[in-house]
Order: sequence, then C-alpha cells, then structure tokens
Amino acid sequence: MNEVKIGNGGAGITGFVQYLCNVFITSNKVNCTFKWITSDTTETLKGLINRDLDIGWPYGKKTVSKAYSEHSDVWTAPTYIFRDHFVLVGPKDNPAGIPFSGVAHPHVSNGQVYAMFKAISEGRNGSKFMTRNDESATNILERNIFHHVLGRFPNVLKDSWYIPFKSYPDKALDQSNNKGFYTLNDRGIWTWADPKYKTNLRVYCEGGDADSLDILLNPCFTIACKDSKVAVAFCDWLGKEGQNYVEKYKLNGENLYSKAPDSNSYPCEKE
Repeated sequence: MNEVKIGNGGAGITGFVQYLCNVFITSNKVNCTFKWITSDTTETLKGLINRDLDIGWPYGKKTVSKAYSEHSDVWTAPTYIFRDHFVLVGPKDNPAGIPFSGVAHPHVSNGQVYAMFKAISEGRNGSKFMTRNDESATNILERNIFHHVLGRFPNVLKDSWYIPFKSYPDKALDQSNNKGFYTLNDRGIWTWADPKYKTNLRVYCEGGDADSLDILLNPCFTIACKDSKVAVAFCDWLGKEGQNYVEKYKLNGENLYSKAPDSNSYPCEKE
C-alpha cells in the first residue's frame, strides 16, 4: 500500500490534515495511507525540495510562489486550499495597554494591528513579545509587521522585549500562557487548544475573511511532487471537491478554517 507523506504545521496539530486525507480516501476509494509530517512552511518547502515529502501545505503567497518558480519542473502549481487566520494573543493584565474589545472575534483594520504591535515593542510595564524565531509563516509575518512600525526587523539579541522560543504553535501558545507574553498564533490552534494552554491569555485581534487585504489572513496552499500520482490527485481534489469539506471541520462548536475564496484574489502580500 502506498504511503504518502504530507508536511504541514498547525493544521496537522488540529487534526485537519488527517480529516481531509480520510475524506479523500473514503470518497475516492483510494488504496493508500497518508502520513502527516510536522513541519513549518520553511521545513515543508525543504521537504519537497529534498523529496522527503510527497505533498506540502505551506503558507504565504510570496514564499510559496518563489519556491514554485524554482521547482516548477517537478512540482504541481500551488493550489489555494483554505484560509487560517492569525491571532494576536497576550496576557489578560495587558501591560502594553493595547485595545481590547471583548468580542469573540475581534477583527480590526491593518492600521490598528500595526498600532498594537508598535505598543508592544515599546516594552511598557515589562511587556514582551514571544517569537518562534524559526522562519515559519508566523515568524515571517510578525517580523514584517515590526519592520513596518519600527523601520527595522526586531533582533532577539538586542531587543529585550523580543523573546525567542523555537517551537511549533501549540507549544508556543503554552509558553506564552505560562510566561505572560504577547505572541502571534493561529486561530485554528487557539480554537483547538486545551483551555489550560490559554488560561492567562486573551485574543486582542484576529484575521477575518471580509477583506482580502487583511494582513492577518493566513492562506494555505497545496503542492504535490509530480512523480506521485496519488499526491497529484489529492491536491487536485483539495482544490475542487475537497472545498466542500473545509468548513465542515469544527472543534468546540467552531469552524477552524475557511475555504479558499472563489475568485483568484489573495490576501495581502505581507512578506
């Protein structure tokens, strides 16, 4: 039986990767197994390049497009398959004094997002931001937001408010909760997480689907190595019939992800 290896981070942790793999196998009567490999976007693309993976689910339009342009002879074209949404979370005592609306899903303008990150970077009342510092899509976005408001990238060796903790998003959320740090994470992970991972945290803002230029939207793409027929078929299915199942996946009564937009529009080029 064929084993197909698929690389992704947060959507694998929440069980979403396995869910769509199982739907594909059942609905298409495919004789294969899928093995999820934990990997952030940089690791996923490297896994495809080194042929350690058959399929990758990386995030970020510019990063994915650049990698595909260099490997289009052996990879299928990236297909936009779902939208995750970044969340800025932080301690309930809010030492940076950033606005808190109290609503379940606080969507704000890009300008308001920048203002929140700027306030955190000022280090007021000992406020600190925890970075995964790992070239993941989350790390790339956060660094670019800070670059926008500071005029430079933050430095873990020089900025006392910028604290490194290299890990995947589930462990990063737990660490932020334990230490009282602000951090950028995924709404999928936040919704999935055991309440003990977030007892001291709350969401200050998150991405939404209404504005395709929302800086906190997190688009996920799928790429297959062309030499794997099952991988190619799965990626094709994800962009077509598979879209009907994206928003059926729920945890704790909530959708974790949104299906890809019907048009060819993309979230802002935030990288």
